[in-house]
Amino acid sequence: MITEAFSEAFRLISSGDSDLYEILELSIQVGSSSLLISMLLGLPLGTVLAISRFPGKQLAVTTLNSLMGMPPVVVGLLVYLLLSRSGPLGVLGLLYTPTAMVIAQVVLITPIIAALTYQVIDRPIGQPRRVAYPLMNSVLLQPVAYLENGIWQVQCQGANPRALKSVGKKNPPESIAREFHINQNLQRRLI
Repeated sequence: MITEAFSEAFRLISSGDSDLYEILELSIQVGSSSLLISMLLGLPLGTVLAISRFPGKQLAVTTLNSLMGMPPVVVGLLVYLLLSRSGPLGVLGLLYTPTAMVIAQVVLITPIIAALTYQVIDRPIGQPRRVAYPLMNSVLLQPVAYLENGIWQVQCQGANPRALKSVGKKNPPESIAREFHINQNLQRRLI
């Protein structure tokens, strides 16, 4: 049964089936437009959250992080309820259209883009500039993140024995501190 499905799929691809390519084109259009809209919404939202201070900021960040884990089935159900004939947006007649798919995907993708943007912009200075670094915040990977941060500090200090002795001291010698900042700036430019 599985081999029949694969052989049928290969036959459709190799024969240039117009229905298949129409479906692929629609999928690419829906996916790319929803990604573009989500970026237009999520990047500014994450940036504003990262650079501004206001009452309730922590609640907003927590809500945004919670929305990242929203199940697609729940989003689909909510969009269905909004767009069905008896729903508040039913008069628009968008149910079962590509626009409805774009709306559902935007609701799913925007919190992810906004939260990752927030985490990348809001990271403490001196940590590596990696997009995947915020993903290290899980409970299981936290020790790895601490180890990586320690290794990063050693790399920034150029593995200078005098500098290593001064790690953790409140007032390291001036020459060591200057060398640390020079190496740290060099590392930031290289990343």
